Amino acid sequence: MLRLRNRRGAIAIFTVLLFLALITSAAVVVDIARMQYMRNELQTAADAAALAGAVQLLRTPKTDAVAKAQLFGQSNALMNTSVTVNDTDVVYGNWDRTARTFTPNGNDPFTADAIQVTVRATSSYLIANALGWGTKPVAARSVAWAGPSVSRATCMKPWAMWYGLLMQRINAYEGTSSDPTRPMTPEDLQALRDMSDAQRTFTLFLGNSQQGQVLNSGNYYAVDLPPVQYADGTTGNPLTGGSPYRDALAGVDRDGNPI
Repeated sequence: MLRLRNRRGAIAIFTVLLFLALITSAAVVVDIARMQYMRNELQTAADAAALAGAVQLLRTPKTDAVAKAQLFGQSNALMNTSVTVNDTDVVYGNWDRTARTFTPNGNDPFTADAIQVTVRATSSYLIANALGWGTKPVAARSVAWAGPSVSRATCMKPWAMWYGLLMQRINAYEGTSSDPTRPMTPEDLQALRDMSDAQRTFTLFLGNSQQGQVLNSGNYYAVDLPPVQYADGTTGNPLTGGSPYRDALAGVDRDGNPI
């Protein structure tokens, strides 16, 4: 006759093994989630750094792009600590918009039109350390394009309509003879909304602002768009006239120097 054996010890062993399996699974889930969170924070820092560096390429001096990238990248936090952006991880280069690839250019800021930033860190575990897992490197990379110079200087021109011409149209609609240089009021804005499309349509042409001291009613003019402030803190001067705009659109001055 068969006898039943006492298996309480086997159940205890299975319970311990199951507990270890659950702990291991929890370590995997929690620590992988933590690593992904770290990667997301690194990506935010890399994006900010690359964008700041690319913007600096459009300013003076271009050589400050690395410093700007480090400043904005390190302004981001990583698990309650500061992100570190190494000098060697900020790379000047050129962006191929067709192939969507970045090519380093030997760290020449004057021929670069893009910045690549890589941010690195070492993962820290919450549970897996107790299981003897080694730390893993985590990195994020971002490329920001400063934008190309247009291939033709005649493809677009900034323009503005004379303020007085607009106010003359509003005065006519309102039936007043007010000064066309007066400040615009909320009532004037409402009048613009109430006008028909025909009443809000202007025929413009490019030409001299004055001919024989008589204002051409349909002229439009180049807009002065000076930089508010250069990267070194000095105030910028406005560009006026067609030639400076042509040079700015082409990306070089008359001597062929990049601007």
